[in-house]
Amino acid sequence: APKPTAQPVTATRGQINNLAVIKINEKQYAEAERLLRQAIAMSSNYAAPHFNLRRIFMETQQYERADEELWTAVDKGLRDPERTLDRAAADYESLSLPDRADAMLNRAITRFPEHEPFYVHLRVVRVREGRFLDALPIGAIAAEKFPESGPVHAFYGLAAASSGQAELARREIELSLAINPEQPMLRQALEQLP
Repeated sequence: APKPTAQPVTATRGQINNLAVIKINEKQYAEAERLLRQAIAMSSNYAAPHFNLRRIFMETQQYERADEELWTAVDKGLRDPERTLDRAAADYESLSLPDRADAMLNRAITRFPEHEPFYVHLRVVRVREGRFLDALPIGAIAAEKFPESGPVHAFYGLAAASSGQAELARREIELSLAINPEQPMLRQALEQLP
């Protein structure tokens, strides 16, 4: 009987990417990066390895590189980019890096101007930092862009109240309550306005 000839084993880009994720989980960052770069070389339009490079760079506190890889992944067709970008901004907030969250959300708004949650999230970041006046222009843009959104009007109104603009706060909170009357905390905020 003829002997079978040994065939070279080849892995797909997805298998290599998945192996890299295992290496990241094991904190073997150099090996994971090597594998991810190999997957990218196999398919330059493959978004997943760029997203996973972001994870390496986040875990090693190389935030500029992390952001660069995230945006590359978005450019290459990352699934659900809006939710991923919103989560990336939240990651920066959890690391007490609000300026990075702010920058991420500003760029996300530029890239995806119809994604309402970015506007709300950016205002929340600024309000948490006590930057009430900086939150107002974003609120104005969002209120005009999304006039039927209760959350947009609510957060715009709360930012206005926090910056001492009672008339604007009252108008926006009332708009939010007209859209969704089941907001007891917002109703309470309205009652506390001068």
